[in-house]
Order: sequence, then C-alpha cells, then structure tokens
Amino acid sequence: MKKESINPYKIAAIGGTLLILLQIFRIFASRLQLVDLMYPGTLATVTMSFASLIISVMLYYGYIYFGKQNNNILMVISSILVIFSLVVSSSFTLLTFLFQKFTSTGLFNNPFLMMGRFLNFFSIFYILLGASIILSKKELGNLGLVTGIIIIIDSFLSLSYMFIFPIYPKFIQISYIMFYLFYIEKILQIFLFYFLSTKKGLH
Repeated sequence: MKKESINPYKIAAIGGTLLILLQIFRIFASRLQLVDLMYPGTLATVTMSFASLIISVMLYYGYIYFGKQNNNILMVISSILVIFSLVVSSSFTLLTFLFQKFTSTGLFNNPFLMMGRFLNFFSIFYILLGASIILSKKELGNLGLVTGIIIIIDSFLSLSYMFIFPIYPKFIQISYIMFYLFYIEKILQIFLFYFLSTKKGLH
C-alpha cells in the first residue's frame, strides 16, 4: 500500500495551535518573570521570535498549498509575503539583540529597534491574505469569509496603531482588542484547516 503523503492542512492546523500555545507561554513566562520577554534586546525574545517564525511557516504554508490547488494566485503571493515579513521581523529582533550585546547604546537608541517599528507596514500583506481568503468563499464557506474579515480588521488595527499611538497615547487601548483578535483569528484558522484536512480527496 502506498504511504499517504503528509497533509499540509493538518500541519497548518498544528501550526496555528502551537502559535496559540506559544503566545500563552509568552504571557505566563513574562508575568511570572521566568524569562525577560518584555524587551526585544534579550536572547529569550530572539528565541521566541524564531520559534514563532518556524511555527508560522507551518501555518501559512497551508494557504500557499490551498492557493496553488485552487488557482488563487493572490493567496499564494500574499502568504509568501507574510512569511517574508516574519523573516524580516525575526532578523530585526536578532540584530537588535546583537547590537545591544556588543555596544553600550541604550535600547531605545538602538537603530534596529527604531527601524523595526516600521514593520507594521507589513500588515498590508495580511490584508491581502484576508482578501484572498474572502475571495475563496466558494471553497471555504462562511468560515473562510469570517476568517478573512477578522484578519483584515486585525491588520487595519495594527496599521492604525502605528500611526495613531505616537500622537494619541491613549490609543494603546486598541492593543487589547488586537490581543483578543489574535486568538479569535488563530482559532478560526485552526478550524479552517481542520475542515480542509478532513474533506474527501485531500491528502
């Protein structure tokens, strides 16, 4: 009997689950002061960033695979761009850490940290991904529609936070909304890929 190939959708669902668990660990580790995850200039932050990157590739490859199978070029391209943005973000986290380690410059004068603040521009790639999911409503149903909308809303909030927070600090309250949207978004994606992995004919 021919061995069944690995199901990319199951891998994506596992990736989404691990991202939630990683975020929960990050919260508890910070509050219990087990490791210093509050500042980007620490080895713990770098480790978490690259762990998140690896797990995220598992998740977003599911979209690349789906896009190829269903001729959704926008989904393929936007997913690749999202992965690219995560690689850049992790690289900036590493460079911030290395700069802190080998110089005596204060953290908030670190050029890589300052440049890294503009990475929120990459939220545009997530908006494109959300749009591509909505465009696949025929294949993904209402679950895909809701998932795409939540991703777009979260991405717009991220962009807004970048521009409005420096002018209006009380806008930080929006970060609480983004916090909950993260979990809602990932849970929806887990169910989405679980649904795809159990459809007849998918391997």
